[in-house]
Amino acid sequence: MSNDRILVQLVETMFATNGRGRLKGDAPHLYILRTPELVICRCHADLADEVATTLEGLSVRPRGRPCEWVREYADYVGALCSMGPLMSIRVGHLYRFPDLLASEGTCISMSRATLIFCAGPR
Repeated sequence: MSNDRILVQLVETMFATNGRGRLKGDAPHLYILRTPELVICRCHADLADEVATTLEGLSVRPRGRPCEWVREYADYVGALCSMGPLMSIRVGHLYRFPDLLASEGTCISMSRATLIFCAGPR
């Protein structure tokens, strides 16, 4: 199965959708997953069709240089704010690992007991 298809399935697994492919329930109003070859843009069913169309159009624009991303994100925020105030925004990387990983050395199982939180200077 291609990596693109795996990513599409991942998004479909993370969020419930309605018959139009729009997100529903507790899903975010906008979810975008972008790779060098693929853009997956899903809008929530609660968004007006005009806003969803605007957001989908913004998502397929050619991606600028990293220094331009702030302006690109501002366009998404502007479209979403037309529906009301934003309560939160999360932006970050999504990682996928193969089912079988070759290991070198010792692996540590991550759990509450193995997590270390650091705050301030050491």
